[in-house]
Amino acid sequence: MKNINAYLQKLVGARANEVICGGNFNGSVVILVFNDRLVLTVQCCWRLIQNDSIIASWNEADNSIGSNFELSVATLENDLVSDINISKYFDLDIGFKSGKKFQLFCDINKFWPEDYFDENWFICDKELDFCFAINRNLKIIKTKYSTF
Repeated sequence: MKNINAYLQKLVGARANEVICGGNFNGSVVILVFNDRLVLTVQCCWRLIQNDSIIASWNEADNSIGSNFELSVATLENDLVSDINISKYFDLDIGFKSGKKFQLFCDINKFWPEDYFDENWFICDKELDFCFAINRNLKIIKTKYSTF
């Protein structure tokens, strides 16, 4: 866990210069690209908080009253990561300079159907062709970016 935490700390000070979420293809999957190099892909439960209020979450349907999670998550674009914390269960809490917090909860586990996602989330370095992924057994997997 020490290695993945050290790797995640590379995000501190990084700018989220691309945010991809929503739509027919992605659904609630969120992809954040930092400094055009580091890619965080989130397939597990997540929520976005600002001023102690939840402003978006993974389970919002496009037709929910007052919901537009794609626009809420898109507000992270050009924001800077101020801090990041990882729990012993690999849940993430990512703070941004704007005061927003992006929280991830590893809920994809061995009881999910085999044809569902294998990873809760993964962080990749495009230039080094390297990724850390947290799989359905809450194990750290090291793999190549080019395999995703």
